[in-house]
Amino acid sequence: MTQSTPATDEGQTPTKAQEGIIDKKMLLRVAICAVGYELDLSSEETAQVIGKDHTFFVADYAQDNLDLDTQKLVALLFQLHRNLSARVGHNLALMRRWMSTPNQDTGGTPKLQIRDPGQLEAIVEYFDKSS
Repeated sequence: MTQSTPATDEGQTPTKAQEGIIDKKMLLRVAICAVGYELDLSSEETAQVIGKDHTFFVADYAQDNLDLDTQKLVALLFQLHRNLSARVGHNLALMRRWMSTPNQDTGGTPKLQIRDPGQLEAIVEYFDKSS
């Protein structure tokens, strides 16, 4: 039994996507974008939270490695998502409402606060302390 090659234009090598190979860097970007979406952030806002510009989610730029500072911010964003989701019973509407509503405990509107790395870390710590 021979293995068939994915369809390509004559003479061209199949792309990774055509071969079924998952690009780990692009997969991470999709996960980051999904977390941002659930936190009611646009892709541009999500990129800003992790210290990148709007081109971060463009496939042509996905080959760039994430520096340590970005990795830390991504981890904090994922922690925020996990903690908030658990706190509101995984209710997307409540998560988005919490992010967009001024909060006395955090001293501002979380959606705006998390653009600053120090405040993102403080909000994650807020959840850690109150759980």
